Amino acid sequence: MIPPRAKDRELGGFLLAVAASLYCGGTAAPPAPKEVRFTDTAAVRVSPARPGESLLLFEKLQPQLLITSPIRHAGLLGSGPEIVTRFDAPDGWILIDAVAHPSGDVSLLSLRVDTAAEYPLRVPAER
Repeated sequence: MIPPRAKDRELGGFLLAVAASLYCGGTAAPPAPKEVRFTDTAAVRVSPARPGESLLLFEKLQPQLLITSPIRHAGLLGSGPEIVTRFDAPDGWILIDAVAHPSGDVSLLSLRVDTAAEYPLRVPAER
């Protein structure tokens, strides 16, 4: 993978336009596309949350030679261009995925690698 150029580090409105076209929220209409920009990150996934909100899974852009594990966080995007709530994995854990529930709750899937353990991949038991 070639490290992204500076101009490629900003993500435009096409992300949410794609998310709107893939929106699956029952009979509710998809949100209107809007342009938002985030620097030094890539949106890995955009999914619907509560009406008017989207849950984005971000990964920090890193040069390929420096990647040992992904640096991820999730963010709840409201009606404006800013993230209203940020979700991170616990210290020492890697965020794998995030999902928004109709109730407004967000669940995170994270894991920790412990090479000394009998089972090196651990998933937290708590939600």
